[in-house]
Amino acid sequence: MYEDTSQNKLINTGLFCILNKSQCITLPITIRNSLSLIVGDEVTVSLTTHSKELIIKKLIGETVENIMIISNKGSIRIPEEIMRTLHLKRGVVFHIYVSIDESFILLKKRS
Repeated sequence: MYEDTSQNKLINTGLFCILNKSQCITLPITIRNSLSLIVGDEVTVSLTTHSKELIIKKLIGETVENIMIISNKGSIRIPEEIMRTLHLKRGVVFHIYVSIDESFILLKKRS
C-alpha cells in the first residue's frame, strides 16, 4: 500500500476510465505515454493507505503488490480483492490523476 498523496502532488488530467465487465480499465494513450507504459509492461495495482483510491505504478524490482500486465488495448485488470474492498461494479467511473513526477497513476472513484 502507498501512503496517501496530497492533492498538490497530483495533476488532474481531466480524463477518466470505466470499469468493464471483465474487471478491466483502459488507460488513455496520453496517460500511458506520459508514464512510458507500453503493451506487455508489468504494473502494480494497489490501494492507498485508507483504501479509497487505486494506485497504478510501473513495476520496478520485486514486490508483494498485485502485478498485472498491460494488454494490447492498454487495459489493466483490477484484482478481485480490490474489487471487493472498494465495492466496484461494472460501469464505475474513475477520474485519472498523475503524480507530478509521473511515477504513478491515481484513480479516484467518481462519487
